[in-house]
Amino acid sequence: DMPRMDGDDRAVLSAPVFEPETETLRLSETLAATPVTPEMWAYQQGSYPTLRTFIEERQGRGLESQEFDDFRELVAVVRLTVQCLPQIDALVAEAAGDSFASEDLGLPQQVGE
Repeated sequence: DMPRMDGDDRAVLSAPVFEPETETLRLSETLAATPVTPEMWAYQQGSYPTLRTFIEERQGRGLESQEFDDFRELVAVVRLTVQCLPQIDALVAEAAGDSFASEDLGLPQQVGE
């Protein structure tokens, strides 16, 4: 699902403000995206806070038409990723449980042993 963008589509972006109680990400005083959950707002790809960085990099100007589409798609992808993370974590744990331990392979337990 694509997020809703409500308000002035010509608004100059300000520092993003997240309102968890309403799942609203304010891009300016007159433009907001919903729904954005706390997990989506907190999501990082490595050390890159995905949604925050997108808005902050465009702060001080309005979004172009393609950027509106890009932002909607980014929010949708972050939503799907956050929803899939528990399943991914379970699969990684399952795969790790079936792997060999270093002692099974006769490897040293710590570097330098």
